[in-house]
Amino acid sequence: MSKYDFELDLSLNSSTGLLLNKINKGDIVLEFGCATGRMTRYMQQELGCKVYIVEYEKSAFETALQYAEDGVCGDILKFEWLEKFKDIKFDAILFADVLEHLSVPEKVLKCASELLKSSGHIYASVPNITHNDIILKSYNEHFDYTSTGILDDTHIHFWGLENIKDIGNKSGLFLEKVEATYCGIQETEQFENAALIENKLLFNMLRERTGGHIYQFVFTLSKDDKNCDTQLILKAPSIRSHIYYDCGDGFIPDNIIGFDSFISENGSYKASCYLENTDNIKRLRFDPVEGQDCIIKNISITQNGEELEFLCPDSIKNDDGIFLMGADPTVCIERIVSGKPLIIEAEILILGSKYVEYIHNSYVKGYADLQNRIEQLKKESADFERRLGAYISVANNKDKYTMKLEQRVAELSSLKYVKAYIFIRKVLIKIKNKLKKLYRKWKF
Repeated sequence: MSKYDFELDLSLNSSTGLLLNKINKGDIVLEFGCATGRMTRYMQQELGCKVYIVEYEKSAFETALQYAEDGVCGDILKFEWLEKFKDIKFDAILFADVLEHLSVPEKVLKCASELLKSSGHIYASVPNITHNDIILKSYNEHFDYTSTGILDDTHIHFWGLENIKDIGNKSGLFLEKVEATYCGIQETEQFENAALIENKLLFNMLRERTGGHIYQFVFTLSKDDKNCDTQLILKAPSIRSHIYYDCGDGFIPDNIIGFDSFISENGSYKASCYLENTDNIKRLRFDPVEGQDCIIKNISITQNGEELEFLCPDSIKNDDGIFLMGADPTVCIERIVSGKPLIIEAEILILGSKYVEYIHNSYVKGYADLQNRIEQLKKESADFERRLGAYISVANNKDKYTMKLEQRVAELSSLKYVKAYIFIRKVLIKIKNKLKKLYRKWKF
């Protein structure tokens, strides 16, 4: 049995699901690397397609051929299929996890395009060699092949996102669209029973990468340039945020709502949660991220068009953000109106390159503000010293001023006695003059 004989996955987070979703009913299809024919069978039986196959393994080919119109069993790079199917024009040509096994994939794509209708498309999926798990394993000094997956032990060609963008030019085709399947960090086959170095900063820096969580690329090629840019239909990296709600029994594990906060162009994760039903809810707790501290900016919690008050335990606030410390950062909303819709929006920075940049810029700004304050204090200190010098000068000359004051008081005191003397003398003179008049009168 072939190691690629998997159950058919039609979900849109699988390469087979994405590829089969592009096939129209009744299409004429050329399928490379069909293995035992899981996709072949679906296209024939469910979509009514006429399918032609190319497969290397003889036993797998014979199994798949029962669902095909015709086929070639052999090495793709011998190009027997090009001669075999030269008189057929295909609506779709499929390379589901095939090109990575080929030494000259662009040449194969170019030759395959000769078999396409003018309106036809080539659909392909390839693994992403720049997935975070590959980088993380490399950081731990590992580069490990596995039986299947990104580093399948038969893979000889590898692509990252920028290489995929250039695949059209190299194959002489137009790259119409790039989509992807996803797998989080430490969730691929690379991490089965692996004991590796834990490094939160590295993890989060990897999470910020556009292609770091992409497991497979799924792309569409056509023969004609549509005079438009390639569509990149890719999910932004995300973190998991949570809302805990208390209906009177406290914050219990069952009362939780999880949602993804996606990274934005400025490097922060954008949290946006709309709670339509708040019946019987007495209070809420918003956990931006689990297991690490974070910085939240531009947080808004509204209900009925009004801003609600919130508390941030173990936090430090500055002009443009709140630093939530500890491994369980929380924002508490103690009073809400039961039954009314509630909206929580915020920007979240977690430990990573953007977080470090933010801290650095805050430090530089804080340092500049501190320097300005120091200069201001120096000026205020100089002014104080001048005034203090004047006070000291007055204090040092206090005896001089005191003596002058005492002298003046003495002068004023002396002056008072002189005036009293003059007054008394005048009175005495008046009395003397009156006595003289009386004496004359009596004498005569």
